[in-house]
Amino acid sequence: YDWEISKKNKIVNHGFWRRYKASLVRPEETLKIELTQEKPLKDGTIPFVVRLVLRARCEATFARWNYGVKGINGTMETHAILKLRLVLHTNPTVKFSLDSPLPKLDLRPTVESVDIRLSDLDLERVGVFDGRLIELIGDGSRGAIENLVQRQEKTILRKLRERLDEEL
Repeated sequence: YDWEISKKNKIVNHGFWRRYKASLVRPEETLKIELTQEKPLKDGTIPFVVRLVLRARCEATFARWNYGVKGINGTMETHAILKLRLVLHTNPTVKFSLDSPLPKLDLRPTVESVDIRLSDLDLERVGVFDGRLIELIGDGSRGAIENLVQRQEKTILRKLRERLDEEL
């Protein structure tokens, strides 16, 4: 036999991996939106507050990889009611153009802050397990899930700002 030894470099998964997905549950029935205008600021900026109440089906998947070998892993499924509060600022300006006899109002809103609160949580499944035991685990993990939701606020704020900039 002729033996040949050679070194191969291959990128493999290693470390902790996680993915979160959420989808609205019957938005035509459960989504509530309220828009209120706040008192204008001294610099002429007009703040608006958007309040949303929504019901979502959430899925969190995690896996621990060790040099390409998947170790402990699982998926959690929940239904949650979230309350979001967005603060938008706009500084309206009027733009004139020779192409149009009427001036145009330019609002250009910016997202100032995002606040998300977990109003209700129903853990339905962890991996292949469901039932009463999972309900108890869900009740005990509410604080950790609220913390996870709070940590997502900065990411959501950044993405909202990026999306608004793209649209304008």
